[in-house]
Amino acid sequence: MHASLRVLLKDVIDYAGLFPPARLDLEPALANYLAYRAQPDAWMLSRFICPTARLADLTARLSAMDPRPRAVSVSAVARGGASPDELRQNLAQDVADIAAFRERAAALGRVDCIELRLCPPGTGDCRRLLRDVDAALSEAGLADGTRYFCELPPAASWRDGLAAVVDALRSLREAKATAAAPRAGLAPPGMKLRCGGQTADAFPSAEQVAGVIHACQAAAVPLKFTAGLHHPLRHIDAGLQAPVHGFINVLMAGVLAYALHLEPADLQAVVEEQDARQFHFHDEGASWNDAFATASEIAIARRDRVVSFGSCSFDEPREDLRRMRWM
Repeated sequence: MHASLRVLLKDVIDYAGLFPPARLDLEPALANYLAYRAQPDAWMLSRFICPTARLADLTARLSAMDPRPRAVSVSAVARGGASPDELRQNLAQDVADIAAFRERAAALGRVDCIELRLCPPGTGDCRRLLRDVDAALSEAGLADGTRYFCELPPAASWRDGLAAVVDALRSLREAKATAAAPRAGLAPPGMKLRCGGQTADAFPSAEQVAGVIHACQAAAVPLKFTAGLHHPLRHIDAGLQAPVHGFINVLMAGVLAYALHLEPADLQAVVEEQDARQFHFHDEGASWNDAFATASEIAIARRDRVVSFGSCSFDEPREDLRRMRWM
């Protein structure tokens, strides 16, 4: 494997075995995750995704293991809410659940990422809501470097909703950077993009995916992906009879957006690419067609821009990569 592909895929998969379509019970999902950590491909694996409402169960499972595993890195999925008031109320419970996990799990696990689904666009002041979210999470005493990502629900007016959330995230990041005494603990907030689901209409268009990548890059907002990214390249899914996105497509689009500041139309072409021969990985860097990013640019983009993707399967991504002889 060329060095640039390894940099692109290092710590990239957040394991979401609890979620559809796998929808495993906690015990087998956790067993899978711990088994994956012991395998040669563990360098691709990142966090274990768990709802905040299941953190107490996770603590109990970890505490009962003999021998006890090394600490599990957790991405906690908050409850969200259909309205700002409901989201704020639920967030108080999320924070309590995270605090209890931190106290009871001790050295068994740590929450270093939080995922929060926002209210539908137009249901409130986005800037005010995100300030409240940031304050609540900051005051929870989270570990240094903890990230949180805000997911925008699908909407017909996705451009307006996207612009409002990205603007609020940028404003919050800038306020943190210029504060005389910035809150400790939280890394700059980011956006979470849902790339698929169990039905064809759950998949955003390539234009939407490219639009989110471009907007986040322009605002220096970190981005993580979730759902629908089991396979490296975009293709037509036989069951859904619809195009589904590939994780190589979206990651490379994010990297090239950072390295070359590509326009949305160019990023859309990367997202839509179905020919593996158009992607090239070398030790010095990687390219799509003639658009090239160095290995160091890939590393920075992965750290600061396209952080990870959630998948309920760890096997399918790596098996596909092997079939393609990329691994």
